[in-house]
Amino acid sequence: MEKYFDAFLYVANWGTHWFMLRVPYRLINFDLAEKYCFREKHVIDRLKLLVKRDTVLVAHPPPRGTLDEVLGRFRAGCRKLQKIVVNIQPRLLICGHTHERPGALFVGETLVVNCSMGRKGAGTVINLDKGMTPKAELI
Repeated sequence: MEKYFDAFLYVANWGTHWFMLRVPYRLINFDLAEKYCFREKHVIDRLKLLVKRDTVLVAHPPPRGTLDEVLGRFRAGCRKLQKIVVNIQPRLLICGHTHERPGALFVGETLVVNCSMGRKGAGTVINLDKGMTPKAELI
């Protein structure tokens, strides 16, 4: 059975438009594609050196598997960012990107807050008192 890579483009400008395609894996040169992925590897390698347990990290995408569902079928999170969260456990990660899934969840000791506006939200208030567990309230 042939494997496929599902790719989609989300365009939001006074309305939402989706363009989806299914490309066979055998046609994709992932080594070549990685060169055009906004130097993610370079950024992640630098982050690994900077992020500590007391870090407040702000990133555009959520970590893979956390508040990253799109259309109830796709994951839009970053796998490498997820590894940083799991391995280092920064205090707080603030992200956006996935407008369909605003909210707050703990991944281990890390509070992950997707503060994208979503359809009903007006933002998020985050309480980050020293010595206390961080809390987030979507408003």
